[in-house]
Amino acid sequence: MKFGYEKYNTEIISETDTKRICGYFVVSDLHKVTPADIRLRTEELLDEVANHEEWILESVVWDANHKVDTNREGLNLILEKAKNNEFDILLMHHITLISRQGGKTFDYALELTKLKKAIYSIVEGMRSLDELAETLHLSVAKRKQYEDLKRL
Repeated sequence: MKFGYEKYNTEIISETDTKRICGYFVVSDLHKVTPADIRLRTEELLDEVANHEEWILESVVWDANHKVDTNREGLNLILEKAKNNEFDILLMHHITLISRQGGKTFDYALELTKLKKAIYSIVEGMRSLDELAETLHLSVAKRKQYEDLKRL
């Protein structure tokens, strides 16, 4: 398995099939988090990275508590990393780790997509924004917003 660093040469990455990975996971409760929890979740991400020869793990970010709100330290850090072009693919166990609310998950995924980042779920594989819109059961208003955006 290959490991990269945040300052990896992005020009070389973009000229090859190599993809920089930012892993993300959530542990259930800050008061119950143990090193074993973090190790187990990290190993799951490492195993998936090892299955893709062209992937380089750049970083692993995590949050305690799975909430509806996407204004969490780890998710904010991932957006910052995306804006700084520090990774190509966000890797997580399942897309619903972003939020328990489909609309908020979709909004976050849309932000990453605008920054040309992909989302890969260990459970479901690579998901396009269209696939996410279908599986997240978006509200009528959110679906219309997405349809309007696609026309631009």
